Amino acid sequence: MLFNAVTDDGEVLDQEICEKLFNCSAIVKEPTTWSKTIEQKLKVDVERHVAATISQSLENNNRFFHEERERLEKWADDLILAAERELSDTKAKIKELKRRARLAVSTEEQHEIQKKIKEMERKQRRQRQQIFDIEDEIMEKRDKLIDELEKQLVQKIEKEELFTIRWTIV
Repeated sequence: MLFNAVTDDGEVLDQEICEKLFNCSAIVKEPTTWSKTIEQKLKVDVERHVAATISQSLENNNRFFHEERERLEKWADDLILAAERELSDTKAKIKELKRRARLAVSTEEQHEIQKKIKEMERKQRRQRQQIFDIEDEIMEKRDKLIDELEKQLVQKIEKEELFTIRWTIV
């Protein structure tokens, strides 16, 4: 709820003061009117207050989006780095096995090393596929985050004047 107030002298009161006045006890008296100048100033202040509140809301949504995007990017970087490290380790092991295969003295030893190379190459293909899967998951989460942001940007704003009061502090 937004509160706006203008004194008879034309001074605009802020939200906090309005809330405090609203919480005071009061006595209801006969309805009164006020000048067109005060009424116009109140309308201008209402529009300013609404625009500021909407702007603040959009700013909060934007900050949330950036924080979530940053968190997603860090998570993605960690996953990809870990997967790439595993792939690099596997490549190094294959390279070492191939070196050992060249130096093998017996066909039996050569055969055992070739089996290990084949296993490691299968593992390497799975690891490459895992990196693609991780990248797909990251893109999916990023798309979801963007969709959520778009929903937040299309805010439904309803403005309704609930009441206008005039008060005197005694």
